[in-house]
Amino acid sequence: MYMRLFSRDEMKFRKLYSTVFCAILFGGILKLCSFRLFNRVPAPKIRIMPLKHNINLLTATAGDVRRLLEVGEASSVELVKLYLKQISAHNHEGLKLNAMISVAAESSLLEEASKLDAERSKSGPRSRLHGIPIILKV
Repeated sequence: MYMRLFSRDEMKFRKLYSTVFCAILFGGILKLCSFRLFNRVPAPKIRIMPLKHNINLLTATAGDVRRLLEVGEASSVELVKLYLKQISAHNHEGLKLNAMISVAAESSLLEEASKLDAERSKSGPRSRLHGIPIILKV
């Protein structure tokens, strides 16, 4: 095992360098967060869900979707269909975002969603994300 001892000047420089680096990094994060919090651009008024659902699918949070599921205004199957419609409309067509490399088969997604809906109606939700469609990016 090789260990190098640094002189005091080197240690001061390294400490100063790491402090400045952290300050710059923290300042950038703070600036980004404050810009997003205080200079929000209003979401486009696009109604994607049917009129009985008062939610914009593009800006909806997991909490918004969970509330829809809790009060029975939407089911997991409906949400999966709406999200798949949105993905197909803008992934390779429309806006051509190309954000999804692959999407699972619609039949398997709808089957899983219907199982989760049945479980929710029978014994309630298992967790806060029960029945909410998610996308995993790796």
